[in-house]
This record gives sequence, structure tokens and C-alpha cells, in this order.
Amino acid sequence: TDRANIALDDLENSPQPAFITPGDSFEVSAVRIGGNFGEGAGGDGVLNVDGGTLTVSGTGLGSGIALGFNGRDGKLNISNGALVDITAGNLLVGVENGNAQDVSEVRVTGASTLNVAGSFQIGGNQNTNADANTRGTVVVGNSMGTDNPIVNVNGGNTEVARGGIGRFTLNSGEFNQNASNFVLAQTRNTGSTSNTDAIVDVNGGALTIAGTGQLNMNGGLSVFNHNGGDVIVGGHLQMATANDTTSNATYNLDAGTGSLSIGGNL
Repeated sequence: TDRANIALDDLENSPQPAFITPGDSFEVSAVRIGGNFGEGAGGDGVLNVDGGTLTVSGTGLGSGIALGFNGRDGKLNISNGALVDITAGNLLVGVENGNAQDVSEVRVTGASTLNVAGSFQIGGNQNTNADANTRGTVVVGNSMGTDNPIVNVNGGNTEVARGGIGRFTLNSGEFNQNASNFVLAQTRNTGSTSNTDAIVDVNGGALTIAGTGQLNMNGGLSVFNHNGGDVIVGGHLQMATANDTTSNATYNLDAGTGSLSIGGNL
């Protein structure tokens, strides 16, 4: 079924990660890593795409890649020139029902490429109010900032903290928001009491929001630390824009090493 094309630890907790290696090529409808997406107790899951190609092409409910559900976490590591191509669906990092101990994570390093056809949601998602303490982390580039990975988001928003707690770090390479907006601390779903806290660290590389796309620091706590590299915003940069008494937005720019370009208004 779509749900089970790649379903890691849906029924039990295994300490062994799954691997895709150079020369491998897989096409599946959906990938589910960590937690109970179907039935059973669920456990933590890891998928290492260490070279090779993974294409995720399903449509409807059984599409895209989702990590972390029901108090479990999922890890997706993309390295060694790998290509992960989500041609239909979203990438969800930390879906719902998380806790303080579980952090779902995506890392993209080396000369690897990640393409997302839909939206990229980190720490919660738009379809649930069960986001409190759901945590997601995305890291692009190695800690030394010496590699050149590429991430392309081609459809919906990138949302760092969509009702939960999200962290995004760009050390090197490119993160291209080719459509829609890059959003921190997206407004809570109606009826949700989640934290919605977002931290973004740009230490190097280039974060580009194309066209009239916006950098929105929305409801909840938003902190954008621009320590190095380029941030290019085609449209507006908006801070604390939600009609929410908890909205608190900060943009820290190190003018010595960081470059900020805004095509619209601040």
C-alpha cells in the first residue's frame, strides 16, 4: 500500500537504520519514518540515503515523506551526492503528538540534492492540533560549511514551526524557495494551544526566496540568526504579523559576514 512503501518502525522499534547506497535507485509512493502511522506501538526510525536516488511519487494521502508521529522520532540523512526527489506531496518533519525527548530530523550534506514538490513543514503540520512539543530539525550543509548541498522547495511554503517547535540551520550550499513563502512560527491552527516556536540559523550558503515570495515571521516566537552567507528575499520581509498577543520576532544580522537583500518592504 502507499503507506507501507517505505515504513520504518511502524510496528516495532529496531535499532538498525535502513540504507540506500550509491548505484541504488528506488521509486515509491510514500516514505514514513518513526512512529505509528498505521497500527501498532510504533518506534523510532532512521533512513540513510548515502548516495543513489530515492523518488517519492505518490499522490493523495499516501504521498510525500513524513517523520515522527505519536511520541516517536524519525531521521532522514541525505549524503554522498544522493538525490531525494519528492515529485508529489510534502516533506513533514515531526508530524504530531511529539514530546520533549523526541526530535525528528533531516540532514542534507555533501553534493546531495533534495527536491520537494509540495510544502516543507518542520515541527508540526497544518492538518492537526496535536502539535504541542512536536519537534523538527533541518540541517543543510556540514558543520564546517565546506560542502554544497542543494534543497529546492517547488510548491508550498517552508514552515519552520507549524504549530510545534522547529529549527532550521543552513551552513553551506543552497536552499531555494522557488514558490510560495518561507515562514517562521506559522499561525496556530484554530483551537490549537501549541508553542509554535521557530529558530533559523543561516551560517553560510544562500537562502533564496524567489519571485515575490516572502520571509514571514508570523505567530509565536521567531528568531532568525543571520551569521553568514546570503539571504535573498524576492518579496517582503514581515515580522510579528499574526494577530496574536504571543507574536515575538527577532532578526539578528551580522553585517560583517551576512548579506541581506529584500525586494519588497520590511
